Amino acid sequence: TAAGPHRVLVVGDSSALGFALALHDLGERDGTWSVGNISRLGCGIGRGGRRLHGDTEQDIPPDCEPFDTEVPRVLDEVRPDVVLVSTGFWDVTDRKLPGDDTWRAPGDQAYDDYLRREFGAAADALHATGVPVVWMTYPAIDLGRDQDPNPDWPVDDPGRMERQNELIREVAADRPWMTVAALEAYADDLPDGAFDPDARPDGIHFTAAAAEVAIDEWLGAILVDAMRHEGR
Repeated sequence: TAAGPHRVLVVGDSSALGFALALHDLGERDGTWSVGNISRLGCGIGRGGRRLHGDTEQDIPPDCEPFDTEVPRVLDEVRPDVVLVSTGFWDVTDRKLPGDDTWRAPGDQAYDDYLRREFGAAADALHATGVPVVWMTYPAIDLGRDQDPNPDWPVDDPGRMERQNELIREVAADRPWMTVAALEAYADDLPDGAFDPDARPDGIHFTAAAAEVAIDEWLGAILVDAMRHEGR
């Protein structure tokens, strides 16, 4: 694999943005990465239905829906060597699936089946041009960690993120071009653990600085290995 710049397309919700910014900054400094970004604030991978944000019920924002049509255009424009995916919040919050009046979350069979289908469809769409996909699992979250008092939301149940991470691994199991990058294991090894206040001050997102350290220490090599495996 050439020294760079490697073209990486970053996809996901706001959890992906710190990594997109860090890859961009590294590329500006040393030419290793060229970044395309279609991560969206407030948009998970799963499509349709309604969701809870804290205790507020809301429709999935319309801005989240063009993912299907946007991916082919962006793949053609960016021509990435590798795709990086992160979904850290919106796919583990309570959800009413299309045509269903029951609130569901990871661990519910119907919701697990839905996420498995949605994650698989997203991975397949991103791989349409043959590009390898690196999908990060995610550490537990603490919505409102930067608030006083810290509210206790159901979305913070670590079992939800653990189940989502299991589903990501299931999706990757029969897709040899898809690599799982275990961000939750990396986070556990931070100086103050997964909720290290310097790395994740709000209990959800990695800062761009913390993401840059993660790329230098761990993620960059995974991205390069995925490209090398696919002959890029």
